[in-house]
Amino acid sequence: MKKPLTTFQILVILITCILHGNLGAQQSTDNLFKRSNGVMQEFNTLTPDQYIIYSPENVKSLIGLDNNADLIFIRSSNDQVGMIHYRFYESFRGIPVANTMLIVHTKNNLITGFSGSFILDFGVSTNLNITPLISAEKGIQAAIDYVKAEKYAWEDPTLENKLKVESGNTNATFYPQATLSWFINDEGYDPSKMKLAYKINVYATQPLGKANYFIDAQTGVVINSQKEIFHSVVPGTAVTQYSGSRNINCESVSPGVYQLRDMSKGAGLITLNGANNLDYVNNSTNWSLSLPDQYALDVHYGISSSYDYYQSLFSRNGVDGSGLMPTCYANKSGVNETNGYAVAILSPIAMNIEFGNRTSDNLGFASIDLCGHEYTHGVVFMRA
Repeated sequence: MKKPLTTFQILVILITCILHGNLGAQQSTDNLFKRSNGVMQEFNTLTPDQYIIYSPENVKSLIGLDNNADLIFIRSSNDQVGMIHYRFYESFRGIPVANTMLIVHTKNNLITGFSGSFILDFGVSTNLNITPLISAEKGIQAAIDYVKAEKYAWEDPTLENKLKVESGNTNATFYPQATLSWFINDEGYDPSKMKLAYKINVYATQPLGKANYFIDAQTGVVINSQKEIFHSVVPGTAVTQYSGSRNINCESVSPGVYQLRDMSKGAGLITLNGANNLDYVNNSTNWSLSLPDQYALDVHYGISSSYDYYQSLFSRNGVDGSGLMPTCYANKSGVNETNGYAVAILSPIAMNIEFGNRTSDNLGFASIDLCGHEYTHGVVFMRA
């Protein structure tokens, strides 16, 4: 006859089962996320029995993140169904890993899934040297030599002043800065192919281009580049308030999404909403906006025509002759008439033009003669 189990024995069995179940769940979750090369699968949905409370530490434990790696929080966002999504990039041995992104999906503070591009197991990469053989200054010069532009943004005093004014930082500059980064020049994101690199942003104005360049920190060779400026100028029409229907250029952002930007005019004509400083967006290249937004079409057409006038008659590319274009703000709040006269204001240091509205009826100060007047102020300022 078998002896009955004691209370102590029963407790030991229960604890063992619980621990085994947790370890088994952790192992099965790790296998769910990880591919054979140590890279996380792009889309992962948990079953309800795998849900755990959200915290960065729980995320790292759940996905089995490499001990030498870490999550760097970027931001969170809420959607319309009550979920919160947390975004992270990855660091390895304290250095950011380029092009990584982990999005953690949660509901009621429980982790329900993951998506993105992330390395879970770096393997032999733990032996990589994290000390660069070339200096940051040499890395910057290698990037500049690679671009071979005629002129750069940091060589333009007006652009430099504009950056300082808009950023509120008197030390701000377009001159490149070098930051260490891990870069993997491989579509499969194989961590064994990871290299230590300098990430350097170079902004050229002639010809126009802006990109991040990855310079091998051991050899000084450019191993990759990622453009930040993509030009997709498309012709369209604009029903203006003062000049009727006119031809304009706008920018294609994505299929069926356009904004009032014309990168064929110098370094680029940009017309923004002065109420919130954001782009005007339309689902067609044929623009027909209701008032007061319609005044933005007058501004865009008027400044574009002013550029064409100086370009065709005087071969002048932009207000400075080298492509500089004012950023325009239509319906700028706080810019109203003075003593009964229409008001638009050029800020020459920042090279912005703010177009206001009449207080009594919100009439927009955006006629083509006013646009030409303010644009000419910019030309005169740059020649003074």
